[in-house]
Amino acid sequence: MAFVKDLTPAGNRRMGKVLSVLGALALLVSLWLGAHRILFYVYALEAQGTLRAVQGETLPAVEFRTIDGKTVLFKPEGRGYDSQYIGKRVDVVYSETQPQYAYINTVTQLWRDQLVSAYVSAALLLTGYLTLRGHLEWWRSSFD
Repeated sequence: MAFVKDLTPAGNRRMGKVLSVLGALALLVSLWLGAHRILFYVYALEAQGTLRAVQGETLPAVEFRTIDGKTVLFKPEGRGYDSQYIGKRVDVVYSETQPQYAYINTVTQLWRDQLVSAYVSAALLLTGYLTLRGHLEWWRSSFD
């Protein structure tokens, strides 16, 4: 069986190297996303927004006024707010040059992508390390 052949110590080392490289790449993506978001947050402007109902949508959008008085409506990422929150006031951070790219000023809205990427990279790096060190022998033995 080709699958069993890949579970040799050499196959484990190969798999460990692949997982470690994938983990390192995911870590680089996480760091890049984090740096990008930090730069956004440093230069972002703050405003008060209100959750509004949008015709034909099940999730509300956020409406806020920019510093120059322009009204902007954007849809927040994720499912943190539903229709029961319509009318609620929220803090918003936005780019002065592109106010349509705004975020509700919460940890989950601002840092979700970076946190998910960091968790994935940590899991891949740990699995790659354990595979390289031979600590996943119990998994390999379950196929014999």
